[in-house]
Amino acid sequence: MRILDDRGRLFGRMNLLDIVVLLIVSVLAAGLYIKVRYPERIRRLVADVPEEEYVTVHVILPQALNWMQEHISIGDKQLGINSKIFAELVFITSQDNPDFGNDLLLTFKVLATKERGETLVFGRNALKIGNAFVFETPGYILHGYVRDVEQPFQNRQP
Repeated sequence: MRILDDRGRLFGRMNLLDIVVLLIVSVLAAGLYIKVRYPERIRRLVADVPEEEYVTVHVILPQALNWMQEHISIGDKQLGINSKIFAELVFITSQDNPDFGNDLLLTFKVLATKERGETLVFGRNALKIGNAFVFETPGYILHGYVRDVEQPFQNRQP
């Protein structure tokens, strides 16, 4: 038994074009049913997509070692999937700390996610003053503390 007969019917019973039209109509009917029957669930699914925005984050690296100052540079980026920029170093300055040596003050352009209302999150940490901040590039990882957060992103010195 052939799949298509001489009249273009599938297994001698139904026309191939009829099957395509039937599939399209049934998919549209199912979509309409879900939209009418479960509008609140769809709204909640769409609302759960986190909102992202670029913010300015000022970070302090206490007791920065000399190699840090030599290896980090403006323009260093933390990349994510598909080379999306999650964070970029835009300004570096040092501050003398008489007790321990130099502290580095860094300014980052960060793609933060808004969670639970207005809380901005980068990585696993909330962007709040005093919280940990981790900046990871292929060449190094910096661990510092958030000194200040500004919305939206502004490319200026601290």
